[in-house]
Amino acid sequence: MLTNAVLIGLTAALIVATACLYLLPLRDPKAAGRHRLTPDSPDAATAGLDASSHDAPRIALSPIEAHATMQTHRECRTADCARKAAAFDALTGTGAIKPRIR
Repeated sequence: MLTNAVLIGLTAALIVATACLYLLPLRDPKAAGRHRLTPDSPDAATAGLDASSHDAPRIALSPIEAHATMQTHRECRTADCARKAAAFDALTGTGAIKPRIR
């Protein structure tokens, strides 16, 4: 009798846990790391970045600035965006990025 009650309780707990997992909203994995720097954001002031600028930076980017630039200019190609190219070079110089050899 006790074994049946334990099995029924465990089954009910499993059903409730499964329902909770099913009903939880799914997160968009692409949106999890999405962060855009805008001229008004506090990160833009500390990083010295203009989110709309694709021009090469006037001074060398720090690794933190280079990382933020790579995130901001994610859709840009390094061949077309001088700011992303500078960030890529800065991160390659520190060893944070290891470019593929073709």
